Amino acid sequence: TTNGGDDWVDASFAAYDWDDVFFISDDVGWIMGEAGKIIKTTNGGLSWNYQSSGLPLGINSSYFISESIGWACGGAGYIIKTTNGGSTWAIQRYASTSSLSSIYFLNENLGWAVGYNHILKTTNGGNDWFDCAPTTDFMFAVKFVSPNIGFAVAGYGRIIKTTDGGSTWTNQTTPYTGWLSDISVFNENIACAVGDYGNIIKTTDGGSNWVLLNSNNSRSLTSVFFLNENIGYVAGTQGAILKTENGGLPVELISFNANCVSSDVTLSWSTASETNNKGFQVERRSLKVNSQWSIAGFVDGAGTTTELNNYSFTDENLLPGKYLYRLKQIDYDGSFKYSNIIDVEVEMPNEFVLYQNYPNPFNPVTKIKYTIPKEVNSQWSMVNLKVYDILGNEVATLVNEEQAPGVYEVEWNASSVNRGLASGVYFVRLQAGKLSKSQKIVLMK
Repeated sequence: TTNGGDDWVDASFAAYDWDDVFFISDDVGWIMGEAGKIIKTTNGGLSWNYQSSGLPLGINSSYFISESIGWACGGAGYIIKTTNGGSTWAIQRYASTSSLSSIYFLNENLGWAVGYNHILKTTNGGNDWFDCAPTTDFMFAVKFVSPNIGFAVAGYGRIIKTTDGGSTWTNQTTPYTGWLSDISVFNENIACAVGDYGNIIKTTDGGSNWVLLNSNNSRSLTSVFFLNENIGYVAGTQGAILKTENGGLPVELISFNANCVSSDVTLSWSTASETNNKGFQVERRSLKVNSQWSIAGFVDGAGTTTELNNYSFTDENLLPGKYLYRLKQIDYDGSFKYSNIIDVEVEMPNEFVLYQNYPNPFNPVTKIKYTIPKEVNSQWSMVNLKVYDILGNEVATLVNEEQAPGVYEVEWNASSVNRGLASGVYFVRLQAGKLSKSQKIVLMK
């Protein structure tokens, strides 16, 4: 492919079982497979030429650090090396009946190879190999991101990690118990592994937590590679080739909209599928100078599902102005992704309203919402909000200041009044300029 996988053309050379492909650049690459067969291209796959591995056994894995220097491993536990781009290969190890399945090098000296009952390491370019850690597993793949930190795929659903260069390994807890075939490690935190029945698992915290992603595929997946944190490819049986452009994001967001009624903004969004979705943190930002994103609320997710899910959230009592909203989708492991940003405008109120308090009856706290329209005063009005008892005695002043047109909400705690207030009926009176409104409220202890 030359367009990111949208289209593929046949670049095959011969009808062998090819098990490994490695490109060191856009043009130079090798394909290896059964009976020690190797072919090489120097023009991006337009043409291929045979090379001789010198061995009749199958090649399972290769790794090159330059166009000249590379290694390969396979049946009978052999490891071969080239220093001239594959024109000739020298045997470095051929001492076991146990097959090696994966080989990886960080530089021309430091490398690892794994297979049945073996985790091998070299510190001198492969001249000497030693078992750096005991194992009885069949190891399928090994990748390192530094001289100390590496991951390996081991048996049924097992991923192991080392932080000391391979001397010791610890088991990772994964949500999958079937065969895992390959792993791609982007950095010390982000890694992705693939296996049978379309299973893809990912970590974003160095392996402390692994989550199962939705591949929308049931074929066995055998190889995975990430170009960067977001763009990755997976290949598998029956010609399966998968691609992600969002890091395998476990939640497929298909819509995100906003609607404003009076001073309330209602957000609605839908997902086509979710994997380990803890929920959505709703974030708001006004377009005023120096404004920052703030948390407006949180909506629980559906966990793992392939069904359509609809969500909504209402952000209440907003002042007039333009607002931006985004969703922060959070997984159970703490990893997160942001949605696109949408905007909505809360218009200036055109009615003078004193809403019924909530809750009502209350004890001892209630909220009182009101609107000051622009018709009262285009800029500011002197606003008074007071509470009276049934005899007309003033018991509390909640607002006594100039306010711009807009929507406001005041919280009142009746217990803050000296000696407290008895249960009963009270009245709230709102006055702005020449306009006034009253509402009956009930305190019930």
